[in-house]
Amino acid sequence: MCGACGAAATEWTERLAPMDPASARRRAEALTAVLRAAPSPRAHRAAATAWPGGGLRLTRPGGWEFAPSLLSAVRTLTERYGPLVPLAVRGDGAGGAEAGPPDAAHRRLPFAVRAEAAAVWCAAILASGAARPSPVIVDLCAWTVVLREGRGSVHEGGGAHPAVYREQGASGLAEHWATSLRAFRV
Repeated sequence: MCGACGAAATEWTERLAPMDPASARRRAEALTAVLRAAPSPRAHRAAATAWPGGGLRLTRPGGWEFAPSLLSAVRTLTERYGPLVPLAVRGDGAGGAEAGPPDAAHRRLPFAVRAEAAAVWCAAILASGAARPSPVIVDLCAWTVVLREGRGSVHEGGGAHPAVYREQGASGLAEHWATSLRAFRV
């Protein structure tokens, strides 16, 4: 059961970071940080705040709207501003990526973050389409998040260090983690 709104069913993001009023505020702060680091400059002017009773308030120039869950908020923002995480892969020369040697599929993340920030970041990867056709696996040490074809799942256990795996290359995702989630280090 969701601790913020009382809903009977929860999503995979709540398994990773159970909801309560303090958690809702941290999710909103993390979503705003991801927006500030998004590839689209238009996304930098948007923000999220926790909505009393559950959900998120998404503010942008010209108005605001309500999103009932983290996943719906990230989907809405992705539709409006494009992917919130970088999709380009080093070595392919596409999408502004540097041409050069192929990108590594496995990258160690520079630091661990609060569970709410990890949930936001994983939701942004899922909404961006980066987990198609191959999955993105985020090892958070205590948890492993598998993002595949529009679905996320959380499993207990992981490696000794936070890491991200993406068959097409993980360097851009690891750099985005370091840039956007620095304030949420643990």
